[in-house]
Amino acid sequence: MTYCRAWKKEKTLFLLSDTCVSEKYGKINNYKSSFGDKFGIYNNYSVSESEIKIVTINDKIAIAYSGNIEKAKEAIDNLITSIKHFDVKNSLAKLEATYNTDEFELIVVCMELNHEIYYFNGSVCTTIEKYIEIGSGKEDKDFCDKIDKFIERAI
Repeated sequence: MTYCRAWKKEKTLFLLSDTCVSEKYGKINNYKSSFGDKFGIYNNYSVSESEIKIVTINDKIAIAYSGNIEKAKEAIDNLITSIKHFDVKNSLAKLEATYNTDEFELIVVCMELNHEIYYFNGSVCTTIEKYIEIGSGKEDKDFCDKIDKFIERAI
C-alpha cells in the first residue's frame, strides 16, 4: 500500500508519504518498520520500508509519487530537467504532452507565488485547492479518517 497526501492550511503546504514498497517475491531487507510493525510476505509480495517517496526539487518544490516506481522516477527526472528551463506550470504541461498512462501518480507542491498543489494522474495535471491523496491507501476509508484526525490534532 502506498499513501501520499498534500494539503494546504492558510499559506502553508504540507506533504507526507509512507516509505513501504512491495515487490513480487522480493527479499525482505528490514524485518521491522520504523513503527515496529513486522514485515513479511503477503500474497506473494514482500513488503519492506525502503523507499522515500518524496523528492525535493529545490527549496520551493517537492514531489510525492505512487505507482510504478521506475516510471514515476523517470517522469520526476523529466520534470526536474524541465523546471531548470521553464516555470512549474509549463513544465507540468510538458509532462502532460509526454505521458498518457495510469501506472503512476504525482503530487507536486510549489511554494512559489500562490503556494500551489498540483496532481498529475499520469496523463493530466490539475490544480488542487484543498488536499489530495494518492496511492492505494486512499481507498481505505478507515485509514484516511485516522490520518484526517491526526492532522487535525497535530496542526
